[in-house]
Amino acid sequence: MNPEAFFNENKGILAILQNNLENPVYVFETENRFKKCLLMTIVGYFEERIKLIIKTYFEENGNQIISDFIEDRRLMPYHTIFNVKASNINGFLNMFGQDFKNEFNVMKEKDELLNEAIELFLELGRDRNYIAHGNFATRNINSNSNELLHKYNKAKYFIDKFDEFLNNH
Repeated sequence: MNPEAFFNENKGILAILQNNLENPVYVFETENRFKKCLLMTIVGYFEERIKLIIKTYFEENGNQIISDFIEDRRLMPYHTIFNVKASNINGFLNMFGQDFKNEFNVMKEKDELLNEAIELFLELGRDRNYIAHGNFATRNINSNSNELLHKYNKAKYFIDKFDEFLNNH
């Protein structure tokens, strides 16, 4: 299920709760759990997209980018591909070679939306790690579900631009 479908389905459930429950604490607690699940869904979706983009590229092309990526030996789990604690994606881009990273960064410098998308992508990843590597039940994030969906919609621009950039190389 994509994040938009997950969001819409659960917003419908919340609306039913709001209209039928006398105790607003239940609605608040349900929204709190929903936003954490939405965050996990968003980052999981990003993980699937990135892996699919790379896998498809590897299957369709044979060139120096692939050689650099494999030689770097980072074709591992998603959490080792992105350092969400960093303020940039240079570690990820380096896996495709220095020229690829430099060219992507030149493009990024000219695209303010891309810079914002990358920042939000990394922020969502940090929030996901905070929730996933602690006590899920007690950890909280500052964004509500509407804000998370908004961040997702902006952050996915990075995924789309990476896909386009990689396939034009």
